[in-house]
Amino acid sequence: MKQSKKKQVLSQIKKAKREEKLTSLKKAKRKVMLQILTFVTIVSMVVYLLYTTPILQIKRIRVAGNKHNLSSDIISGSGIKIGQKILTINRADIIRKIERLPWVKKAGLGLLFFPLGCTIYVTERIPVFYVTTEGKKFCLDSDGYIIANKKDVSETYKIPVIELANTKITVATRLKTENFRNALAVYRRFSPKFASKISMIRAKNIEDLYLVVEGVTIIYGSSKKAKLKNTLIEKFLAEKTKPLVIDVRVPSNPVTRTMGK
Repeated sequence: MKQSKKKQVLSQIKKAKREEKLTSLKKAKRKVMLQILTFVTIVSMVVYLLYTTPILQIKRIRVAGNKHNLSSDIISGSGIKIGQKILTINRADIIRKIERLPWVKKAGLGLLFFPLGCTIYVTERIPVFYVTTEGKKFCLDSDGYIIANKKDVSETYKIPVIELANTKITVATRLKTENFRNALAVYRRFSPKFASKISMIRAKNIEDLYLVVEGVTIIYGSSKKAKLKNTLIEKFLAEKTKPLVIDVRVPSNPVTRTMGK
C-alpha cells in the first residue's frame, strides 16, 4: 500500500516538473517572438524614416573632369535629381548611364554625407583621328569610338585624318569596317613618335591603304608584315634625299620614287 502511494507521489512530481518545463519553454518562446517582433518593428521604423526624412535627400550634385560634355547634360544623363533619397541611388546603373554619353570614357560616383550630395567623376575620350567620309568629318578615339561630328567640336586637334569611302558613321558607336580596322592596325604598329608624323591615312579598302608622312606618300597595303614594312619606311625616310613615294605593299621588293622619276 505504501509502495503504491509512493509511486503515485513520484508520478505527480514528474508531471509537475513536465508542466513546469513546458511552461518555461512557452515563456521562452514568447520572449523570443516578442524580441523578433520588436526588432522587425524597429527596423521597419528606421527604414521608413530613412526613406521619408528630408535629412537624407540629395542637396547638391557636382561634376568633375568634364570639358566637352556640359555638367547639366551629365547630371541629366545620370538620372540623379535634387531631393532624391540617397538610399535610392543605384551606383552601377548611374555609372552605366553616364558612360553612354559620347565624350565619356569612364565615370565614377562619390557620395558626400556632410553636406549631403554627390560628385560625378568623368574621364573623357581623347580624339586620336579625324575620319572623313561623304563630306563629313568625325572625331575618333584610339579604340575607333566615334566621339562627335567635327562641326560640333570647337577645338582643332593636330591628329591624322583617315579618309574612308562610302562608310556609314554614327556618333557614340565604334567603327568596325574592315578598311578602318586595317588602318587602325597599321597606325598602332608604328612607334608613338613616328605615328605623330602621320598627317593622313587614305583607306579605300584593305589593299588600297595610303599614308602621308612629312609630305611623303606611302603606299602601304594591308597590315600584314607590318614590322618589316615599318622598318623599310623609317629607313627610306631617314635617307638624305627623301623619296616622294614609298611603296611597301610587297616588302620583299619595296619601290621608291623621287623627283623626276
